[in-house]
Amino acid sequence: MKAHALIAAAVLAVSAAASDSPESLRASGERSFGGLIPVFDPAVGAPELPPGAPVSPEPIDPTDPPLDPERPLEPVIRRPRLEAFPQAAGPLLGVMPLPERLDSHRDLLPLRLGAADWDVSIAADSKFDAQYLTFRRGETLLLRRLKDLNELRGAGVVVKIDDKTTYRFKVSINIFSPVRGSTLNITPEPGTQGPKHAMKTGALLDAIKRESFVFKAEGKEYWALFGTDVDPATDALANTRSLLIINEAGMSSKAWPVAESALPEGTPTAVSLENTKLVMTRGADGRLSINAAGKASPTAR
Repeated sequence: MKAHALIAAAVLAVSAAASDSPESLRASGERSFGGLIPVFDPAVGAPELPPGAPVSPEPIDPTDPPLDPERPLEPVIRRPRLEAFPQAAGPLLGVMPLPERLDSHRDLLPLRLGAADWDVSIAADSKFDAQYLTFRRGETLLLRRLKDLNELRGAGVVVKIDDKTTYRFKVSINIFSPVRGSTLNITPEPGTQGPKHAMKTGALLDAIKRESFVFKAEGKEYWALFGTDVDPATDALANTRSLLIINEAGMSSKAWPVAESALPEGTPTAVSLENTKLVMTRGADGRLSINAAGKASPTAR
């Protein structure tokens, strides 16, 4: 599913784990927004600090607190609970025009890589288990699968775009502001002539928000992206589409993939995002109505 941010964009950045063990922390990278928002991983080593960074910078952003190795972190990618909702929904929160939003994030990061300009973004399967970097130039769309997201926080991930263009994607963690203050470095490998890039994960998140359908529910802000799925068996685009719903909340950030096929046309469906319950109705015109759940009681399918 494409939207989920590069890793580049951003579905590359908060990594999380079921517990605070090194094994869980390492596994958590595969449940992150492409691993771009990192968590301290003892198996990888100490996070890097920007040159000249003070040991205790002030002030600390309360929405993006320093990493706490003692704090167990939760997985970022969650599975929403879907239920039939036969009764009247609550207030309308927004209407997302799915055809217009499809793959709108493919130009998430316009970058000069090697001798050419590329639009860089990410894609995934419908469950967001297999993640890809995407590179678009004109009518050309390349998919490059990311096999080990933990390498983003270690030596980096080397991606061959074409015969003359190979780049390394690597995240340097800012332990004082891990979600928005870390840096994605994109550097040419030996033999590639081209510029290098460095961008804050906060800028990546801002780019994702700009490409998203934004709505609020129960006092929280959510970003919804809609993209074409990738078939992990062929590493090619599939004939299915999915939503990715993101809530940025520091190291408590989460994202929920929702397959379009899980929202039957014309049938209100309750979608539970942890403690927030929405009612989504996909119309025949492709418009997705998002309502609060109201007082109706959904019926599990």
